[in-house]
Amino acid sequence: MNQKLSICIPTYNRANLLEKTIRFFLEEAKENSVPIYISDDSTNKETKKIVERLKKEYPLIFYRRNPHPQGIEGNFFTVLNMSRTKYKWLLGDDDSISKGSIRRVLQILDKDNYDAVILNACRLKDKRYPEKGCKSLRVKNIKSKEYTGKNILLSELGWHTTFMSTIIYSDELIKNFDRKRYKGTIFPQFVLLYDYLGKKQNIKVYFDENPAVFTLNLDSLSGANWFKNIVKIFTKDWYEAVFSLPTNYSYSAKISCVKNHDRYTGVFSPLKLMYIRSYGYLNLKVIKEYEHFIEKSVNIPKSILYLISIFPVPLASLMRETYLKIKGGY
Repeated sequence: MNQKLSICIPTYNRANLLEKTIRFFLEEAKENSVPIYISDDSTNKETKKIVERLKKEYPLIFYRRNPHPQGIEGNFFTVLNMSRTKYKWLLGDDDSISKGSIRRVLQILDKDNYDAVILNACRLKDKRYPEKGCKSLRVKNIKSKEYTGKNILLSELGWHTTFMSTIIYSDELIKNFDRKRYKGTIFPQFVLLYDYLGKKQNIKVYFDENPAVFTLNLDSLSGANWFKNIVKIFTKDWYEAVFSLPTNYSYSAKISCVKNHDRYTGVFSPLKLMYIRSYGYLNLKVIKEYEHFIEKSVNIPKSILYLISIFPVPLASLMRETYLKIKGGY
């Protein structure tokens, strides 16, 4: 068994998607003897059945079904602590790994004693057929490099690491994390990384520009439990997560990190805001409640935001459905 790297997957009631996720990189994991750890918070036994079948093909799959639901944060830390390898690649149960990426990551880890490795992600040409490859990169403007400055790392890549599957943590980083300080955060993968780096005098983090991970979930965002709270999550919750980090980070690095999430993901672009409005999740009440955090997190002019927030919901819904039909569905 490879002692350097493991793949750690927290999962919840997505058995079929989990199997698809694992099968896409299973052969490469086998070739490199990379163990796979799965922490299951499911309310049924479907995931257990699938994992038992996969274990017959690859004995280095280690599975735990939690006796009591641990929630997102608890499941996240459970699976990381199941592993005993030096580095742990946290992977969402609806995300998978591009061909060749496991081998490339092992080569990177052989180069130096990194605190963490941050990987690039890509948007697929077709989620139904991942083998068709990437349509576009998530991080477009940064080449592969080593970071030794915590402020520049937070400023340039903090926004990107809201995508859980892009982070490989060192075991030392996980051992030194104070969970109580960040209990209840909606961004545990983010604070885990940057809390440790913020307290450390000399950091060494490698960023790999090559597309390594992608999302397989075909469901619309509107089906996600958190979508109705999207404004709160990516304004108030996001701002508070960033500004809860150690004071060793500069204010300018923190505020740049906050702003860059919207700037590079487009989560609050006019088109996305109209989409949110079409479900009634953006309105004047929401703007008033989170106004302070919206000003810190959103990049479009306030006047446009207000106009969208009062746009007729039925008309916005019609526009959404028309757009999706032209585009070819969700």
